[in-house]
Amino acid sequence: MHENSLLPGKAEGAQGMACLGGRVAVKYGMRTPSAQEAEIYAFGVTQSAFEPMKSSSFSAPRLPNEYQRLSHMSVDAIFRTIFLLVFLSSLVISGYHRKRARGSGEAIPRRAEGSLALLLRMAMALLVAMSFFAYIFAPRWLSWSDLGLPLWLRWGAAILAVACIPAFWWVLVSIGDNISETVLTKSTHQLVTHGPYRWIRHPLYAFALLELLALGLLASSWLLLAFPCVGAVVFRWVVIPREEANLIKAFGNQYEDYKARTGALLPRLRP
Repeated sequence: MHENSLLPGKAEGAQGMACLGGRVAVKYGMRTPSAQEAEIYAFGVTQSAFEPMKSSSFSAPRLPNEYQRLSHMSVDAIFRTIFLLVFLSSLVISGYHRKRARGSGEAIPRRAEGSLALLLRMAMALLVAMSFFAYIFAPRWLSWSDLGLPLWLRWGAAILAVACIPAFWWVLVSIGDNISETVLTKSTHQLVTHGPYRWIRHPLYAFALLELLALGLLASSWLLLAFPCVGAVVFRWVVIPREEANLIKAFGNQYEDYKARTGALLPRLRP
């Protein structure tokens, strides 16, 4: 049924408008509208009555916000699962090799470094662990530090974090029983120059920082990204100088030559 059939005809509507306009004009002393003017006005009213119906009937469907929210939650759950697996795998690998080294050779207790160093080490480890478990099990607690990183970057960080697991194994297998939980040097320590130690003097620190960086990007959290940044400064200008001073005392010129051809945390570009 045509929309105009629901209303009076244009001619009838125009006549009615003309009559109504005439009565109003007589009463208030105004000009009487012509039939043509009344017809134009009646047609405009008819068309405007159907405008909302036309615009609303052809609106394009939109993706529900609830679906988008659930999709984001499922992806974030995958990221948190990868985060947990990488973190636990690193702990298991490190714990296994350290326990093996303690059982087969000399072990230097951590308190030998001094009470202050022990307290700082424990405080930093506790802060990192609490932040990691907060992201894994209660991500809302860290929502204030969210960077909103794109998914492609977070997936790339996930791949990098997983790749750090075999790298850790490679380092710990290479160093063997020489691994120490302090910056002090064992009396039975042997200078290791094979595996990743061929290019980097401290690959364990390097891969630890790389994994922390990857996990921070994976979590899209500036708080977690602060850990590798602070760690790089502490390792490079506090831990490594103290550790290498003890290694120079133990190995002398042999370590000096090794130091000259390798990098501390990154491979030396020039020989």
